[in-house]
Amino acid sequence: MTNRDKKLLMFLIVFIVLVGFVALILLPRVERLNEVNTRYDEAVQQKEEILLKVASYSQVEQTLQQKQVEFQELTEDFYPLMQAQEIDDLLTGMAIGHGLSMHQLNIGLVQAEVPLAAYMAEQESVNPDADSEDEEATISFIHQSQVSLVVSGSPDAMQRLVDELFDIPAMLVTGWQRASQGNGIEQQEVLQVSVTVFMCSK
Repeated sequence: MTNRDKKLLMFLIVFIVLVGFVALILLPRVERLNEVNTRYDEAVQQKEEILLKVASYSQVEQTLQQKQVEFQELTEDFYPLMQAQEIDDLLTGMAIGHGLSMHQLNIGLVQAEVPLAAYMAEQESVNPDADSEDEEATISFIHQSQVSLVVSGSPDAMQRLVDELFDIPAMLVTGWQRASQGNGIEQQEVLQVSVTVFMCSK
């Protein structure tokens, strides 16, 4: 074997060792490094998505809490949604509380999602600077019932009942008068009142 052959053989051996090193050691390490980098980038992206969702959730929670506070402020003056018997108990209790006797009580069907023109007009008469936009926002959940009642008792007690009804924001007195009821000597003075009761789901 000549020196030239020996040099070629040595070069071939070195080349084979280098190729084997690259193929068996270096390339797998490079591939593993790329895989680790890819997983790292995916983990970073997932972390950012989770943080974004957490921030979005926190914002939604804050918005929900704010809306709940606004809802409570808008509905604090209204009665909760009541059935006819509950309205009966409410007004009968008020009359009895003033020492009056209930002779007649007519309660109209509870109407859902009614316009608030009457209620808004009442509020504007009490507070001309009231913001009507807040009242408009309650149209979707406001209910009302038209009620008429006839009671008897002392004039002072009748007046106290009327004054109380006027002072309740969730009630709108649409008419009231004193009249005589009965025949002959059995006539007695009664109070006739028409009132709208405003309610909402709470």
